[in-house]
Amino acid sequence: MSAYEARLARLALRDPRKIPSMLRLKLGRRDEWRRDLSGEGAAAVAPPFVVAIRMSYACNLRCVMCNQWGEEGVFVKTPDRLVRREMTTDELKRFIDDIAGFKPFVYFTGGEPLMSPDILEIVRHASSRHLVTSMSTNGTFLKEKTDGLIEAGLDYLYTSLDAPVALAKDAIRVTAKGGDSTQEAAEAIKHLIRRRDELGVGLPIVQTQTIVVRENQHLLLDMARFVQDELGSDLWGLQLCVFTTPELNAATTRSYQASFGQDQVGWAGFIRDFPGMDFERLEEQLRAILNGRWRFKLRAYKPLGMKGFSLRDYYTRPERFATDEPLTCMNPYVFAQLQPNGDVAFCGSQPDYTIGNVKDARFMDLWRGERAARWRRFLQKQLFASCARCFSLHEFDHFRAR
Repeated sequence: MSAYEARLARLALRDPRKIPSMLRLKLGRRDEWRRDLSGEGAAAVAPPFVVAIRMSYACNLRCVMCNQWGEEGVFVKTPDRLVRREMTTDELKRFIDDIAGFKPFVYFTGGEPLMSPDILEIVRHASSRHLVTSMSTNGTFLKEKTDGLIEAGLDYLYTSLDAPVALAKDAIRVTAKGGDSTQEAAEAIKHLIRRRDELGVGLPIVQTQTIVVRENQHLLLDMARFVQDELGSDLWGLQLCVFTTPELNAATTRSYQASFGQDQVGWAGFIRDFPGMDFERLEEQLRAILNGRWRFKLRAYKPLGMKGFSLRDYYTRPERFATDEPLTCMNPYVFAQLQPNGDVAFCGSQPDYTIGNVKDARFMDLWRGERAARWRRFLQKQLFASCARCFSLHEFDHFRAR
């Protein structure tokens, strides 16, 4: 049994009633995506595997690749589009109670979720309903919240680091004052790993996430060694950057207007290009990482090694899909995201289209409602132009019927 598998076993033993959620996410194979083509009546779509709760959009960092607060971030360019927190603590608890029956994997995100004063209370409540809980954080508030998160029963923690501390010269995870947050986040990760073992809990499982951008393209192998030898994370996630171009974003907006009668701004925050990429050196590092023997479990971006995949094309030809293999967006069948105001969206990259508000209706009524069916019908026929660089095409692709 690997160290990661041992931690999964500890998770199951701590609360055996979470095992159905763990198995449902791991083993699920469904064909519900084939349905809902006629538009007649409610869609008989099974509940989602993953429900993300976006606590708020507030964040203390300005990460260069972030579509919210980065260089081209939506809330930097169009602050009037900021969705404010309108859900009270009690309303969030009632929402968790509403979804608890179908045992989804619950994912807390932001902005920076640890900036929400009630986050520990909400995590604790989800744990009390025997739901597998996870959280994505930039790590800057993690050290002070470590014991609280462990006590609240958090199962998974995802943190983002893009370079080893000693080599983080080009700030990627940028503070509001222009500094680099790498060292602070790394120290917090090590502190949490140490505390979970000191307390005899062994949880949460910790995954460090690295996104390949121009600023860290030469540091990936160094980052793998740093995760193993200094951080001690259970998993390392290696992901290519989500991005688009002004032309693809404009085409996406036109599709929105033609099909749904509304604009979209979510993809505008991902506009970025990648001059100066050394693809030969990048491929050399990736081969060493993929062929290496690591103490952590490696979760690499799925298209690596798939038919027709090219790193050069990925970063220089974003109008082209990452592989020659057929792809379908599975998000509307396996994933839902609760916005800070109570709206429900299918897509974290472009939450402009919503299917209703949980303060007005129960979640499953929205999930199987007409607005949801309309979105699914569109994606059965085509994808948006910007979708070619969305990681979700591959993240949930294993649920797609073959």
